[in-house]
Amino acid sequence: MLCCMIAALIMAHITAMVRRWLAFVGLAKPLPGEEADTLYRRIGAWLRVPRVRRFVTAAVVLELTVGSTWIGVAHGEHIYRLGDQAVGALRGEQVRYVGVCDKDGRNHTLRIAIDRHGAVTSREI
Repeated sequence: MLCCMIAALIMAHITAMVRRWLAFVGLAKPLPGEEADTLYRRIGAWLRVPRVRRFVTAAVVLELTVGSTWIGVAHGEHIYRLGDQAVGALRGEQVRYVGVCDKDGRNHTLRIAIDRHGAVTSREI
């Protein structure tokens, strides 16, 4: 009998903790008469401090700068090719990029475009 009471108390405690966390994150409404301490209120209070706001702004700008530079360096050519193929599709062309190697073993990339009349144009990238 005592073990059932202890299990019920533990379950009630776990349920209350889960409900408080859900209210804190904003996924559940706090009970009437309960102090509504939510994540959004805390973030708002932190961002009202000028030093924190400047730090967060600088961190976001740094992250966007570093992230966009990394994307441009590591994936720029691939993103350009996807954009070129999309614009070609809008024009009615099929654009393909083909990797070829010459007799010396060096790799080259060819851009091959086939327009809607079947004319093929190619150039080395």
